[in-house]
Amino acid sequence: PGVGKPVRVVSLSFKQGATLDTIAAIVDAEGAKGVDLIVLPEAWRGNDVVEPLTGPQITTMSGLAKKHHCYVVCPIYREEQGRRLNTAVLIDRTGKVVSVYDKIYPYWNEFDMTPAALPGQQDAGVYDADFGRIGFATCFDAKFPEVFQRLRDRGAELVVWPSAYSGFTELQAF
Repeated sequence: PGVGKPVRVVSLSFKQGATLDTIAAIVDAEGAKGVDLIVLPEAWRGNDVVEPLTGPQITTMSGLAKKHHCYVVCPIYREEQGRRLNTAVLIDRTGKVVSVYDKIYPYWNEFDMTPAALPGQQDAGVYDADFGRIGFATCFDAKFPEVFQRLRDRGAELVVWPSAYSGFTELQAF
């Protein structure tokens, strides 16, 4: 089989707690370069920022995705019915939220947050983008090979793995 469609991906990494305006400026500049996918890191606004899907983080990134006609993965601590979920939100080229993946395996210190980050109830998240099937896993999910096996079984061609740590050798196995 031949090589698939080339995809231009920007994966951003920076210290937690940067302001929304600062990161929006970086995403705006990267989007202007003509990329297909911009991925922000897990918990990029810090552990204390918990918002619904209609909050400023998603609203801001949705506008930038639409402006630059690119996909954006915006991980947030999401508030839903009084619960905290560690969520990777996929925004499409029109600025619409098209996929929501809740981290299945929170790291132990996430249970100490107020409110605690709860495990996601979803199976492997996979989305059909215009350039291929995108799968999602977040941070500590990498310690569980079954997460990646489910992504493979569902046909993921690219796995987006936002994380607040490097992954060390676990990721070399996949």
